[in-house]
Amino acid sequence: MIDPRGLWIPWWGSWPRRRPDDGQVVVDLGSNGFETLMAYEVENGIFALLQELGHRIVVQTVIAGGPDAEETVKGTMALLAATDVPLILWLNEHLGPLELQGRPILGASFLHEARDRILGTILLTVRTKATFGKLGWSRSRSRIVGRF
Repeated sequence: MIDPRGLWIPWWGSWPRRRPDDGQVVVDLGSNGFETLMAYEVENGIFALLQELGHRIVVQTVIAGGPDAEETVKGTMALLAATDVPLILWLNEHLGPLELQGRPILGASFLHEARDRILGTILLTVRTKATFGKLGWSRSRSRIVGRF
């Protein structure tokens, strides 16, 4: 019998291999596949299964500012409603301020209600093109904002 706790599926692999010695696995598929994978995991109880097997699950998700704010807030709210796993919240100011209808996203009630599940937040600040060049946004510094 194969013990699934000893398997590791790297993002580039096809068949499970032994996991790294530290047992940490990161699955990073970007925004295109995130919704699909989350739907599959929720529908099939994957998080519960992994937790039963002794794994700690932490999901990292993004709330973007500007035109993507509403969609990314809805996605974060859905994630919080559909799972009980803790998360790390990335706040991305690259496309605009972190606001919804003129109000700061960080003051939203859903974040306050989920504060015990949010392990931390990371703010990706925007930098001016005049100071940092044409691609100043891509060279932004990250800073850990902390817990709610």
